Amino acid sequence: MPITDQTILSEIQRLTIEGVGDGGATWPSGMWTQVEVLGYLTQVQNRFLSETGVRWTRLETALTLLQTNQAAPADWMTTIFIAFKDAAGLYSELPKLDAQELDYIQSSWPGATAARPRGYYETDGDTLTTYVVPAPTAAASALERYYVALGTAFTAAGVNFSVPDEYVPTIKYGCLAEMFGKIGPAQNLVLAEMCEERWTEGLEIAKLQAPSSWFVM
Repeated sequence: MPITDQTILSEIQRLTIEGVGDGGATWPSGMWTQVEVLGYLTQVQNRFLSETGVRWTRLETALTLLQTNQAAPADWMTTIFIAFKDAAGLYSELPKLDAQELDYIQSSWPGATAARPRGYYETDGDTLTTYVVPAPTAAASALERYYVALGTAFTAAGVNFSVPDEYVPTIKYGCLAEMFGKIGPAQNLVLAEMCEERWTEGLEIAKLQAPSSWFVM
């Protein structure tokens, strides 16, 4: 049975002496708020997913022709692999290049055509973008993406964790480290450090597991 945010929020409440645990609805001490703790929990889960890559998402996105900037998925965090898919359904790896390499690429290079990009580069800006060069001209072509997606945001309404069950305690301790590290009356750096150690242990174990991880399609 999947572990929900309410279960872990109740555990956190009991650990922080915030009552017997009501699924994260109330924080009587006033040292934390529901919105704040939900934010910590969501951010820590996304950090875990991004740094470990234990769960991937696969998505095919059609290429916008004659354009180097291609929109990335709205839930994208980290790219694992990208392939170019031509109109015949044939795939070829699209390597990740740095900005200088992309600047030097010319469609006249051996093995390059204007129809097919030679590589990609991900840029940060106002929108999530994958920059491909040369600009594609082949109709019905697409990018086959394998990437780490954002986890489901927690709402204290029974949301399932986006990490494997065995790593849910890691997310809990990461959240507690943030809570105890907060500047103010709730700060307890000794407890924050202890929780950070538990977080780090789980994170490093997950990184070792990642090469043999599973896909989320």
